[in-house]
Amino acid sequence: MNEQDSQRMEACIHEIAEILYRNTVTKELINFEQVERAVRTRMLKEVSPKVAFFIKQVMGIEKGRERVVKGMVGRANYCRSASKELVLKLYSQVSPLLEKTVYYWAGMNHFKLRNKTSKH
Repeated sequence: MNEQDSQRMEACIHEIAEILYRNTVTKELINFEQVERAVRTRMLKEVSPKVAFFIKQVMGIEKGRERVVKGMVGRANYCRSASKELVLKLYSQVSPLLEKTVYYWAGMNHFKLRNKTSKH
């Protein structure tokens, strides 16, 4: 990324953060977990869907039945004909990265639980 784009993006990110903060009920944010949840919810609801156009721009495919996939950046719309190029399972509703993350965390939790029960 060139310097001009980097500076412009930094300014836009700062402005987005101010808008999201201004439109959040801050009285309910009494601990770090609630702040984290509020930020994540706002990002997934307001920012990620607008950034998801990146998928269509990269793939350049807009013909075919539109599908929605849940991913690490939220929901993304793409055309069914792009499934092969995007390396998506035909009927999957989650992105490969989200799927791997879920399996990873499930495995880690299983491992931790197994170690706790085997020590007693």
